[in-house]
Amino acid sequence: MLLHTTGIRRRNQAKNNTKRERREVMQAHGFRKFFDTTCTLNGTDGLYVDKLMGHDIGLKAHYFKPSSQELLEGNDHKLGYVSVIDALTTNEENRLRHENEMLKVNKSEIEQLKEQAENTNHLWLPLTHKLRNSSGRLTV
Repeated sequence: MLLHTTGIRRRNQAKNNTKRERREVMQAHGFRKFFDTTCTLNGTDGLYVDKLMGHDIGLKAHYFKPSSQELLEGNDHKLGYVSVIDALTTNEENRLRHENEMLKVNKSEIEQLKEQAENTNHLWLPLTHKLRNSSGRLTV
C-alpha cells in the first residue's frame, strides 16, 4: 500500500491469526491529518492550513482573506505552504537537493574566508620579517 511504502504508516501485524486491529486514522483521511499536523508543527498558521485544506473557517472568512500568493509563500508574519514542503515530502530527493545547495553555499563562504586569510597573511608576513630583522628595534 502507498501509505506503507511512503513511510506514513507502519505495517500492523495480526496477532494470533485474528483480524487486524482497527487503526486510529482511516487511510484516506490519514493524508489530510498528516498535512494538517505537519504544517502546524512546522510553523504554518492554523488559518492558512484550514484555507489550504478547504475547511470552512466560519466568521473569520469574512475578515481573513489572504491571497493565493500569501497562502503559497506566506508574508512577514506567517509562513506559507512553500516553507513546509520539505517536511511534507516523503521522498528524500527534495531534502537532499536542498541540503546540497546549502553545502555549496557553505563551501563558497569557506573559500572566501580562506582567500581573505591568505590576503591577510600576505600583509603580515613582511611586517613580521621586519620585526625579526630589526633585532629588537622597531622599524617600520
